[in-house]
Amino acid sequence: NHRALIATCLFFACGGASAAAPLDDLLHFEDPYKCTVSKNFDALLDGLIRWEEAGSGYKGKLASPPVPAAFQNWIGTPELTVTGNEYRATLPLRGTWRGLPLHSLVRIEWAESETGFYLVFDATRNQVLAAANRAGFQIPQSGSEYRDVEAIGVNVGVDTFEERGALYCIDG
Repeated sequence: NHRALIATCLFFACGGASAAAPLDDLLHFEDPYKCTVSKNFDALLDGLIRWEEAGSGYKGKLASPPVPAAFQNWIGTPELTVTGNEYRATLPLRGTWRGLPLHSLVRIEWAESETGFYLVFDATRNQVLAAANRAGFQIPQSGSEYRDVEAIGVNVGVDTFEERGALYCIDG
């Protein structure tokens, strides 16, 4: 019985620790200031919504994004909501980014237009701002900034998203 109790305690302690797995290597930014994401992060974002021709335009459908094997246990099942021409795919996440507990990755795309994402945390806007700036985003205290990068600029900032702190990057 004593061994079973120790094994049970170890199992739950390990389970609790693994629930907060760092996802920094998956949700990696090559250039935080410009919101340039890594190859795996880009594949995750691009793999959430698949566009198909529909009449004279396009219609988005939920897809299964490619998730590297090392991160599959921390990524949930995506859901898609559509409002007008705005497509929003929400991917539940378990783990941390820069020490903050993650809630979800939300990919937003407008049919034949801009795209962006919110990295949503179980943390306050101010905690997200501090972590983002430690990571090199250089977001002003106001919470957002438009940055002219290459052909199309990007809005980079932090906000409250569905009552949680979030880091966002929206093309435009």
